[in-house]
Amino acid sequence: MCTERYIHPFTDFGFKRLFGNEHHKEFMIDFLNSLLDDEEPIKDITYMPTEQLSRITGERNAIFDVYCTTEEGKHFIVEMQNAYQPYFADRSIFYATFPMHEMAQKGDWDFNLPRIYTVSFLNFNMPEFDNLPEAKHVVKLTDTATKKIFSNKLTLIFLEMKKFTKEIDELENNFEKWLYVIKNMNQLDSFPDRLKSKLLERFFQAAEIFAFNANERRAYEGSLKAMRDYNNTVRAGIDEGYEDGFNKGEKIGHEIGLKQGLKQGLKQGLEQGLEQGLEQGKKQARADLLRKLKASGMSTEEIAKCAQIPIGEVEELLSD
Repeated sequence: MCTERYIHPFTDFGFKRLFGNEHHKEFMIDFLNSLLDDEEPIKDITYMPTEQLSRITGERNAIFDVYCTTEEGKHFIVEMQNAYQPYFADRSIFYATFPMHEMAQKGDWDFNLPRIYTVSFLNFNMPEFDNLPEAKHVVKLTDTATKKIFSNKLTLIFLEMKKFTKEIDELENNFEKWLYVIKNMNQLDSFPDRLKSKLLERFFQAAEIFAFNANERRAYEGSLKAMRDYNNTVRAGIDEGYEDGFNKGEKIGHEIGLKQGLKQGLKQGLEQGLEQGLEQGKKQARADLLRKLKASGMSTEEIAKCAQIPIGEVEELLSD
């Protein structure tokens, strides 16, 4: 049972209702314009099917949270990602290739591709940006010698929401208002007057849970429960992995310390043990969650789509 006034945008239901809804596309347009503040404003978007089939029989499908195009021919893949994935950067590149293949034409074709953007809201921090304090990271194809853009046809944008810590009085522009609202809306009891935005006020109205019908409320509560169960299971696995890693690290550190100095040995042992323990804990946590979803009656295909991992990996984890 949810007790908040506004839906959580990090849930599958909440994100798609607010940003993947034809009736609410003004929110997506305004957010994308605030995100790309140095480009020509987007006037309208068209939502595309979120499942794009590969042209080659047997290849896997790509499932996006929101996929839309603009009047100017730009393509946007926008998704909310709650769980850490070790190869998330590779995954983003892989997904970006599907719209490219969709553009391929039969016969004589000059290979003129559209501009494709992937926008990823992340409820975790990526190791690729460990030393960068900013929440927003824009990745493009560049020449390593000149640092100039080699091609503007592919742009990967990562938004590490945990790094966005500004309070409402510190917000400097429309983009920061959007990040603040998306991160904090489900914890608020009313629309903050300091945001001073009619569009964001409508955004809050669209997110009010009391206005849902019975089916919408059940769908949202199911999505919220799935998110909370997954996050709690992951946290439990990390805690277990941390303790196991600490014990292993202490033992390894003691052995190395006898040879190279106790202080240095313990440091190395703890680092190695924690790494091993955390990895083991994450895998066990994921397997436990998938079993719970399977026990609830979900099919393997539904679980794979919900967890955003390949069906083969789901089957492997369920069989462990």
